[in-house]
Amino acid sequence: MNQKVNVISVNYNSAKDILHCIASLKPSTYRNFQLFVVDNCSTDHSISTIENGGKELGFSVVSVASEELGVAHHQDALNNSDVVLIANANNQGFAAGNNVAIRYLLQNRKNEFIWLLNPDVEVEKGVMEDLVSLHGDRERVLVGNLIHYFNNREKVMYWGGFAVKKWVHGIRNIRSKEQQNKIDAIAGASLFTRMETFADLGVLPEEYFLYWEETDFCTKAKKGGYQFDVNGNSKIFDRVGSSANTNFTREYLYILSGLRYYRKFYGWHLPIILLSTFAKQLKAILSSSGVKRKAIYLGHVDFFKLLLGRKLNIKERIKNNR
Repeated sequence: MNQKVNVISVNYNSAKDILHCIASLKPSTYRNFQLFVVDNCSTDHSISTIENGGKELGFSVVSVASEELGVAHHQDALNNSDVVLIANANNQGFAAGNNVAIRYLLQNRKNEFIWLLNPDVEVEKGVMEDLVSLHGDRERVLVGNLIHYFNNREKVMYWGGFAVKKWVHGIRNIRSKEQQNKIDAIAGASLFTRMETFADLGVLPEEYFLYWEETDFCTKAKKGGYQFDVNGNSKIFDRVGSSANTNFTREYLYILSGLRYYRKFYGWHLPIILLSTFAKQLKAILSSSGVKRKAIYLGHVDFFKLLLGRKLNIKERIKNNR
């Protein structure tokens, strides 16, 4: 099997990390791949840094604005470059960034793989080949990977994914092959599947902005009869959390996005789930920093605004609390 693998990674002010990721793909034992880096309107010099860095690594790089992806005269460069660097005019969140590349691929390619890969990971050289081999010609399957902590390389973060706690806000990492049947979602740090999966299920849900979007997508897939599998032959190393660069962002969006997920899929559990998040708020009041207390509080405030039908400006909320 030598089908093309389209690796998609979303960048926001993390050019250094993503260049390490790109460098780790360079010696891959599977050679038929193309990398799509979607820059989510970074506020630093990410685009030029990634473009120059990719070329220094020996990759051919083409840069294009997201609104010009469908322009005919770009197609040869888009098809033949090792790295396609897509500049988004706006940051609408992690899922929306991925979806720019996914939609382009659905419109222009057939019978290829899509590999969603976080920008803050590095991969062993055999990972891509192992993912392709494990997936094979199967349909309706999502494949995750063995992921270790970058700064504690012997410690397992995920055996492919995690289980969703049904009565308490949060997840439980699956860390061994013996627990693989308990996976509810493949970790978004590495999610591998055929592009037809997105044609069937739709693209990633964009309402979350950050966190829980892969959980939503995988929950939908599981309900639709998709199977989950995990490559345990080769490792990915995750730096953890580079895409959310402040404690406020992480805490706020994890609470808010999680509550949105539970409302969508476990609505009748929501009163109990809210008790668990209120307990987190109380614990933060008693023992945590002011930033964490504020983040959890505002996550609740904005969730109740949604329940009342009011619109949110998540980017403005984050901007005002950095």
